[in-house]
Amino acid sequence: MDHNIMHSNGYSQSEMHPYACIGKRLHEERLRLGLNQADFGAIAGVKRNAQLNYEAGKRAPDAGYLSAIAEAGADVQYILTGQQHAESIRREIAAKLEGMSASSTHVSIRRHEEDLVHLPLYDARIAAGAGSHNGAEEIIDMIAFRKDWMSRRQISSADAVLARISGKSMARTISDGDMVMIDTSQKVLPVRQNLKDGLAPIYALLDDGEARAKRLWRPSEDLLMLTSDNPEFGQEDKSVADVTVIGRVVWWGHTERV
Repeated sequence: MDHNIMHSNGYSQSEMHPYACIGKRLHEERLRLGLNQADFGAIAGVKRNAQLNYEAGKRAPDAGYLSAIAEAGADVQYILTGQQHAESIRREIAAKLEGMSASSTHVSIRRHEEDLVHLPLYDARIAAGAGSHNGAEEIIDMIAFRKDWMSRRQISSADAVLARISGKSMARTISDGDMVMIDTSQKVLPVRQNLKDGLAPIYALLDDGEARAKRLWRPSEDLLMLTSDNPEFGQEDKSVADVTVIGRVVWWGHTERV
């Protein structure tokens, strides 16, 4: 039977030096600190050959050497006993978490951006009331929406625009200053003699050149009925020829003001 069993450090059981375990852990700590043998030895005031002997387990480092490398960040408790110091464990975990966090955050941001579409917010007011006159509207911001949310609602980003509401005629649903999304592809109102759920959809429209937001119902080919959610505002009847539909209001966002 061969008793000359090889160990992971390269020495056989019969040839193992008395301080081999200490040397192995010293080697690990030096690599963890990112230093070569000459530079690590210089920290403790020893030559490269002495450092080589310590790591090979041929000699045991003295107290002065251990004190010097401890100040450089080496875990002396681990080197001597194989048990990591709590602070070393904390640093190791923190370093790993930091690396993971930086990598995952970068990937998360990239993936998050890929999931979004940015829609233009125009410097325009859609009146929930008598009407607002807007000139040449400018884009004042770009607001992000999730692509999957848009897709579920069958809204194309090419057709969607954002504006703000002014007035109180839609106050039970949309408040003064709220942002609305308008799907400009939905301009044609079908003729419906009856409303199934009792409420007509909300549309943005131009009435005599002024932008308004109202519930629109087309009970006949030539007639449009404009209704408000605020009971203080009455129903209006308009000729289809007198109204230009901008698009259907498909979303609105309300912010509490303090």
